Amino acid sequence: FGAYLGPEHGKLLFRGELNSDLYGPLQTEYEKGKLAGTDVWIHKDRMSGIWGRNTPLEEHLTKHNIKTLFWSGVNADQCVLGSVVDAYSLGYDIVAVEDTIATTSPTGAKENLMYNSIRVGHFLCRSQNAADSSLCRAMAL
Repeated sequence: FGAYLGPEHGKLLFRGELNSDLYGPLQTEYEKGKLAGTDVWIHKDRMSGIWGRNTPLEEHLTKHNIKTLFWSGVNADQCVLGSVVDAYSLGYDIVAVEDTIATTSPTGAKENLMYNSIRVGHFLCRSQNAADSSLCRAMAL
């Protein structure tokens, strides 16, 4: 972290650097949502985005009475997994959006998150089905 990637990218994973923007079209959509007041950007400084009480994300969720979280991102077995486990431990309902989660880790890393997402009281769905909870899969043990 912090390695200089050249003038076209800046420092690796540093707030405000070019490489910390969202991927092309997603950045554009975020900017539109920000102007409309529907999207917020909450920075994190650990693998998990919600590693404990009173983190910026947890404060935002509490303030807006949000209890169900739809997760996407990279890397599945690092940041996404850490965030999912921590959010679940804090009492949030979890929905892993399978086709919006990726990883650069070896085979099996993402599959492990998907496997556990339907066996630990979480839900698993695909992005086109996320708005219709009846199309999400869940298994309670």
